[in-house]
Amino acid sequence: MRNRLNHALQARLSLRRGFTLIEMLISVLILSIGLVLILQAFQASAVALAESRDAIRASILLREKLTEDVNNADEARAEGRFDLPYAAYRWSVDRNEVFVGGHEMFVVTASVWHEGSRFRHELSTLQPRQ
Repeated sequence: MRNRLNHALQARLSLRRGFTLIEMLISVLILSIGLVLILQAFQASAVALAESRDAIRASILLREKLTEDVNNADEARAEGRFDLPYAAYRWSVDRNEVFVGGHEMFVVTASVWHEGSRFRHELSTLQPRQ
């Protein structure tokens, strides 16, 4: 009799050693949700990194274009592209005549943007008429 009880107890214990199918499915579901959230955060940080890289490049190109234009432009509006390796960036420069304190000057506004980007970087300055 005692042998039978020991055998029945051991049979029950051997059945409880592993996980049930439901427990495994729930754990896989929880791990999958966590993995999806981590991948979404990674993708968002990669997009933010690309946008900040484009902003830095655009601001450098913007300063270059504004300096170049202030020194040698006579047109009211000019547009174009940068040379390689920045051919994906476009630029425009607008010149508007203004009078400041009785002096004739230009407001020079330069814009730079990356094709396909939703951001446009702009900088304005005053230039004395020469």
